[in-house]
Amino acid sequence: MRRNHKLYESPGSTLLWLSRCSFALLLLAVAAGCRKEEIEVYRIPKEVAPTMMATGDMDQPHPNVEWDTPPGWEKQPPKPMRIGSFLAKDKDGGTADISVSFFGGDAGGVLANVNRWRKQVSLAEVTKNDLDSLTTAVDVEGGKAMLFDMSGTDPQNGKKTRMVAAMVARADGMWVYKMLGDEQTVAQQKEAFVNFVKTARYPNG
Repeated sequence: MRRNHKLYESPGSTLLWLSRCSFALLLLAVAAGCRKEEIEVYRIPKEVAPTMMATGDMDQPHPNVEWDTPPGWEKQPPKPMRIGSFLAKDKDGGTADISVSFFGGDAGGVLANVNRWRKQVSLAEVTKNDLDSLTTAVDVEGGKAMLFDMSGTDPQNGKKTRMVAAMVARADGMWVYKMLGDEQTVAQQKEAFVNFVKTARYPNG
């Protein structure tokens, strides 16, 4: 005669089994959370540095240009999107960065570039109707340059900064001269900068 034996588990063994299951589920949850966090971090897009101009073809060969470099300006190593690059300093340690660039076509338009420059010195955008009041005409070889002078603050450190920029439209494209730096340094170098733009000679017409 067979007897039915009822399996019996003590309360302690049951609690031990539940504890092990809970611990296993906790490990799975932590692992899943870590994987999710890693994916989110991996998918963060890399910040793209802004281009110097709104549009323009810098890959095409640019015409020859000659200029008279003002005394005290230090020639800098070549940089992307620049034909010429200089650094000016004052006695108090202030600096100003000067660049010369050439773009085929209209370089994205005057208004687009002026507003981008204004953003670099923390100024509000302007409209097309405002351009005339912000533009000064400068005599250059073969025509006129559009000169813009804007003062504001550096969006990175809040220091006073100033920019003077000139656009010279020619049949082959747009020449852009720009000086950006400490307000005091730019003020001291403005006359030299304007003369620099005036001395530019374009042998290829």
